[in-house]
Amino acid sequence: MRRIGVAFVVVLLTATPNAEGKGKRYPNLTLSGSAILSLQMSKVSQKGTATLYAYDARYLRRKFQKFTSLHVSGELLPRLKLDANLSDWGYSGLDKVWTLTYEASPCAISIGDMTVSIGPGPMVLFNRRLKGLKVEGEASPPNKGSKAGPLKFVYFQTRTRAETATEVIKGADSSGPYYLKHSPIIEGSEVVKVDERILKPGVDYTLDYLTGVLNFFDVVPSTSTITVSYEYIPGRSGLGKVEGLDIKGPLAEGLMLGLSVVERKPLSPLPAVFSPKEEVEEFFGADSPGPYYLAFRPIVRWSERITVDGVLQERDRDYTINYGTGMVMFTKVIPSSSLVVVRYLYRPEALPPTLGKRVASIELVRKKGDGLEFGLVFARSQGTTPSQTLREAVRDFVISPSRGEILLRLPHRGILFDSEVVLLSGRPLVRGRDYEVDYERGLIRLLRSPSRGAAMVRVLYK
Repeated sequence: MRRIGVAFVVVLLTATPNAEGKGKRYPNLTLSGSAILSLQMSKVSQKGTATLYAYDARYLRRKFQKFTSLHVSGELLPRLKLDANLSDWGYSGLDKVWTLTYEASPCAISIGDMTVSIGPGPMVLFNRRLKGLKVEGEASPPNKGSKAGPLKFVYFQTRTRAETATEVIKGADSSGPYYLKHSPIIEGSEVVKVDERILKPGVDYTLDYLTGVLNFFDVVPSTSTITVSYEYIPGRSGLGKVEGLDIKGPLAEGLMLGLSVVERKPLSPLPAVFSPKEEVEEFFGADSPGPYYLAFRPIVRWSERITVDGVLQERDRDYTINYGTGMVMFTKVIPSSSLVVVRYLYRPEALPPTLGKRVASIELVRKKGDGLEFGLVFARSQGTTPSQTLREAVRDFVISPSRGEILLRLPHRGILFDSEVVLLSGRPLVRGRDYEVDYERGLIRLLRSPSRGAAMVRVLYK
């Protein structure tokens, strides 16, 4: 299939107003911005369906495009400052960022979008861009002759629907894909490490924030450990409040104090039982059999209905599906001109509601002379989330080469999602590529059998 497109973009209007210092009501307020109106003309030569090209190049269908941006900064009132950026770049949608700050000695109060840093302490390190309230400043001791102070402090409060998660994944002698347990993931919230080395997004790895699929540019050996920390928005999540406090400064001559606290509280109780929800996804083929990833999981077994160009597909004959990871593989190539529609039920996370989490640390450092320090550190992490202790189980199977599928039945049902480790003759297998799991029934289906003689399969799970 061949498509050749040529587009001509002509800028018709560009305006950049600047009202710095000219307003009578707000003389200290600066406004600057731009407005661009462009004309797009295109000529297309293609071999394929016009409908598909119109979908791929839907922005070229608009002859006129407008791009606007506005920046406002300065004083609205004495001590009251505004800093705002408003832009509409067409492709990325409307972006609104603003901060209102009131400078009241000895502190400043800000509301809106801001960056908050708490710590670093022994257990607390919080550095995030958020929308909320922040109070920062310093407090001096009442006695002017005292050796203490001033103590610098930062307090913040925000509301969020996000949860945090940390996953440890063993390398599989491949660059991926690796599947994270939760999604959708908040863009830019992830920290990915391999053997404690922090990786850069777009340089060392790619992450699909909608589906939670992680791929690396280099092969991750089985001797390496992948650690991923991230924020996600679960379907069960209620609105929660996050607040923190950071205090630093001298208590006395040569004695330094560091106090950091970050706490999350729910604003409303959450239900503990969740019924399956229906989802419909549409996408075009990629001139390949897959894999294609569904956004929500775990998927209710046998609930899916898949059509390709309106033709109903049959499970195990036309496609295979991994209900835990949401991965769909077809048995034939799906051309890019074909429309795939997947209707399915997924089960929102039936986890105990998060009642609250708190991390705190106190650090006292005594300096005496040059280069001599004595330190006392106290740190605590407290969570009030109900937890259940799960014991790890081990099951061994002996299998032989087979032309058909090999089905392993575990002695337990209701296996914890992503808790399994499957070893074939001591070599770790990759879920979705080497095997599939039915967590509800405790079944493992091997997608490939040993090439020579009998072999032992060991399954560790919770």
